Amino acid sequence: MGPVEGRRVVVALALTAVVAAGCGSSSSSSGLSKQQLASRANAICTSFKPKIAAVKTPSDVLTNPTSAARYFDQIAPLYDQAVAELKKLKPASSVQGQWNEMLARFGGVTSLIDRLKANADKGQRSGAGLLSQVVPRANAADAAAGKIGATACGSSGIAPGG
Repeated sequence: MGPVEGRRVVVALALTAVVAAGCGSSSSSSGLSKQQLASRANAICTSFKPKIAAVKTPSDVLTNPTSAARYFDQIAPLYDQAVAELKKLKPASSVQGQWNEMLARFGGVTSLIDRLKANADKGQRSGAGLLSQVVPRANAADAAAGKIGATACGSSGIAPGG
């Protein structure tokens, strides 16, 4: 085998290894490394980003329970689905604590959005009181996502307010 054929074999083996590493829900019984976790979380958040961006916030979301209900009825399930997808990822023990923190922070955001939805569905004006909590919670979720490297899940991704 000549040098060109040898390089082709090495490239083919390397590509096979990369593809194999990207398949399945975890890379090994020990869970996903920080890089793998970030990559998969970023892919999930990137897939939800256009869906979330497509839901326009009505200008009267704070004052009109009907508008708020329509908005939160659309947006809440998207956040719930995104977090459910993130929860399917299984991190290695070395990043489990950071992953749990990120999930908890995003859980806090989705919980708040679900409360806003429930209140709006009842015709209640939860308005500024609950909405004022979104940005601080989103900032905390953004910081936790950044620690993992899941930048697509932060302020430029699925975290609201960003």
